[in-house]
Amino acid sequence: MRVEIVGVVNDSPAGITGLKRGDVIVGLRDAEVMLRVESISEVQEFIDRRRGREVFIEVLRGDERHEFSLIPRIEPPEGEGAIGISMLNVGLRKASWY
Repeated sequence: MRVEIVGVVNDSPAGITGLKRGDVIVGLRDAEVMLRVESISEVQEFIDRRRGREVFIEVLRGDERHEFSLIPRIEPPEGEGAIGISMLNVGLRKASWY
């Protein structure tokens, strides 16, 4: 499973920083912690605990990795979240032929 960004608010920290729809979040870090991302809840918890502090988001865009720095908002507008992105878990499930 991958965590893919499916929406970015233009004037949000994510929009200003350059995150784009289709980016796959693969890692998060701050000065003390580095996290390999496997679920949306991990992203939400990591960001929520670091409102007002700089965080780094590593994304996969096509075949290239990029790292972005941003500061999650302490009091985001209604319905936007601290960094202003919408996410989905994306992946393939293997099943037997029967």
